[in-house]
Amino acid sequence: MKRYFNQIALSILACSIMVSCNDNDVSSDAVGDGRLTLTTIVSEDVTVDYRTNDADALAEKCVVYISSEKGLIRKYEGLADVPSELWLKTGNYVAEAWTGDSVPASFDAKYYRGYQPFEIKRGENTSVTLTCGIANVVVSVKYDKEVADALSGYTMVVSHSGGKLVYEGDDVRKGYFMMPTGVSYLNWELTGQTIDGDTFSKKGVIPNVKRGTEYRLNVKYTGNLPDVGGAWINVEIDDSETIVDDQFAIMASPEVSGVNFELSETQTGESGSIGVRKVYVTASSQLQSLIIECDKFTALGFDANAFDFFVITDDCRESLLKKGIKQVYQADDATGKYNSVVNFSDKFTDKLPAGEYKITITATDENGLSGSGVLSFEIEQGTANAPTITSETLNLDGANIVTEELIAKVDINAPNGIDTFLVEIISETLNAEVLESVGMAAKFDLAHPGDLEEVLLELGFPVGDDVVGKTYLQFDISEFMGLLVAFDGEHCFKLTVTDAQGESAEAILKFLVENE
Repeated sequence: MKRYFNQIALSILACSIMVSCNDNDVSSDAVGDGRLTLTTIVSEDVTVDYRTNDADALAEKCVVYISSEKGLIRKYEGLADVPSELWLKTGNYVAEAWTGDSVPASFDAKYYRGYQPFEIKRGENTSVTLTCGIANVVVSVKYDKEVADALSGYTMVVSHSGGKLVYEGDDVRKGYFMMPTGVSYLNWELTGQTIDGDTFSKKGVIPNVKRGTEYRLNVKYTGNLPDVGGAWINVEIDDSETIVDDQFAIMASPEVSGVNFELSETQTGESGSIGVRKVYVTASSQLQSLIIECDKFTALGFDANAFDFFVITDDCRESLLKKGIKQVYQADDATGKYNSVVNFSDKFTDKLPAGEYKITITATDENGLSGSGVLSFEIEQGTANAPTITSETLNLDGANIVTEELIAKVDINAPNGIDTFLVEIISETLNAEVLESVGMAAKFDLAHPGDLEEVLLELGFPVGDDVVGKTYLQFDISEFMGLLVAFDGEHCFKLTVTDAQGESAEAILKFLVENE
């Protein structure tokens, strides 16, 4: 006999962390508290055609109860309602789960139940597995091939006081019965016509039926001549635990939440004053994808508007880290904990210009289940919104050795929008006369380039509408390094950015060319 399982695994982890809830059995004292996490797996027999919506329906119908000696302390309707963590005091508890459809008799509707006592002990880690078996009494009918030689039009009816199922001919389907209160047996009646055209009927009972057990009515032909009472047809009852050869899982989707703040609430404040925001992701199985997405990322200087932390390159991860976004993933198969933290540091949040931002965080686990949350910012104009000039590739406090491979990029943040962007080239060898010979000038305004627009565009500089009013701008003069490397000595690029409010920021980029 094989077992027909529906497993719900509950890991109870004793630890010293406490969260407050409104129940006497929910932890309010860090000493001896335990954390409860739930994973649900529903099994089916191999004849079922598995579809995603089957799992979704079972997950939606699943009701989970946690009870103590004082009675019910938690009830969750639908796995989506089950929290990723539940903290309990030390003591004795019972975990119980029901899912499926409870009907008196059906060939399709099945009901599942699990029940398991457990105990939380101070200072100990407790792991509990709640095994949910099918709650129905299962009945199937099997005919010897010789029966058809002696009986035609045969039908088996199985019933109790609340309902019945009719197995017509060689119906191999399993029937699922929920027994009425106080009823412990099923009736069966086999009818048909003998080879002489007479009506045949034989009745009996299946006594002392049990949940999770399949009763197979084996109809056999003895080969004897027909006689009174139908002794030539025997019905033997074979009882065995229901068989499972396959399974699919229904699990709580990953949860996305704010750390020390409600993710559903918009984070508001003046530009430069938001501070760190951390988003916590919990899952009941290994994560396969964790995506952050914002339609304004590229406007803020990112390479794309969406990033999946599970597929990005190391260089991309390092770039995100430099801009103030870090992700850490912790997976523990022993405890069934799969957690990730996405840290939006003040290096990121404090540079957000005035406006509204929505960052969607979506986690998908190995079962294909997803959960998401939206981190929203509403940034107001601050009293200290002057432009800033920074660089991740250049030293703004000293000289940068020029090579043709040098990446020379500067990040301009101007919360009030750029009005002018002056660039002045100060160099003994790359002087005004030399610059004029190639159509350049020693001083120019990228916001209002005038006649220099075409040559500046050829050098890859942003100009005009790509500068005016922008709250973020990347000034990239990497292509200019190929020209600069031909001129020995020190060369300075003085940058002056002025916003629409008249506030300015300055920086001097020093480049050193040392040709042998």
